[in-house]
Amino acid sequence: MTSDRVRVRALRTSRASLLVAVLMPAVAVAQQAVGEITLVYGRATVTRGAQLSSAALQFRDHLLLGDRITLAEHSRVKILLFGKSVLTIHELSALTIIAGVPRPTLFLDQGKIDYAVPRDRMQPSEVHEIRTPNAFARVHGTVMTVEIERRSAEMDSAPIGTLTNICTRVGSVLAGTVGSPPVRLGQDRCITISGNVLGPIRPAPKN
Repeated sequence: MTSDRVRVRALRTSRASLLVAVLMPAVAVAQQAVGEITLVYGRATVTRGAQLSSAALQFRDHLLLGDRITLAEHSRVKILLFGKSVLTIHELSALTIIAGVPRPTLFLDQGKIDYAVPRDRMQPSEVHEIRTPNAFARVHGTVMTVEIERRSAEMDSAPIGTLTNICTRVGSVLAGTVGSPPVRLGQDRCITISGNVLGPIRPAPKN
């Protein structure tokens, strides 16, 4: 009887060890870092996944899929993303790194970002996507800016809406919104998307 119990315990231990061995690689992949903080100026916080609390961002912190980054006034953060892109987040911005399928995707909920990814660091068919509440920009070897403006609701006026400004500095961007055909912005070109309406393509302002 004692021998049978020992064999049963050994079998259970073996199965548990096998389960851990199978699950650990999946956990490691899920928690794999996709970015690293290279500069923090001012105050910035990160909220990880489903956690309700946030933590202050520090230099050299690693970022994971699902992380939401929020910046205070007079603040700026630079991030090396996916080992090839440089993301600059400006003050009063909020951005989430999401597991985009089939492409790496950033969701900008408010504020302004600069995004730069060299074409020679990307695979021929590789595309990165930046989304806002009303628009998207798909990039491949591009230096660009995306900024959100909130339109205030006033008496007898249209409801609150979102304006997304997309500007290229180097390369080109495929910009669009749900329900409308996307357009291609060439170098030094901008477009404003109001709600789901694409405005005219115009020259980018000089810096």
